[in-house]
Amino acid sequence: NAINAANAGADATSKIVFTGNITIIGASVLPNPNKPIEIDTQGFFLRSIQSGAGVGHANGRMLTLTGTYWGQAVVGSGTTGFNQTGTSAASMIGNNGSIIGGNSPGRGGGGTGVSLAGLASFINNGSITGGTAINAGTGGVGAYVRNGSPMINYGTIQGGTNSGTGGGGAGIDLGGAGA
Repeated sequence: NAINAANAGADATSKIVFTGNITIIGASVLPNPNKPIEIDTQGFFLRSIQSGAGVGHANGRMLTLTGTYWGQAVVGSGTTGFNQTGTSAASMIGNNGSIIGGNSPGRGGGGTGVSLAGLASFINNGSITGGTAINAGTGGVGAYVRNGSPMINYGTIQGGTNSGTGGGGAGIDLGGAGA
């Protein structure tokens, strides 16, 4: 795993560069970085089949996402493009690319673009979009933010659309403790 190799390296920072598309199947929490790391998909993508690729926490380090990250199209509801779930250590995450929730080709809703359910400071310099609902569901939320996580936006955050009979998704859903 490239993040584990970067963590073990002697350099103060690391950059992981894709040489092809990566699809994560099953449990999709990536290893937590223990130093500042940039993940650059370099024209390729990171796609998550189940709950959305992401990290528990970044151990107080900066994790920079460059390139394309997207959830999977799933009948029922699309998956999340990128998750951050840990509440034991604050994360700092930057997006310089495109994060997209998975589309829903069935009757469910589009997937969330970014879910910050843990403790995270998130800086968006790119685009975050909820997934599209193809039939009767609602478009996915662009960014789902909980636990008082600050989100600074210099880019675009938008909810997913609907090409059927449902509505569009919210751009940002703020709530929960600390909102």
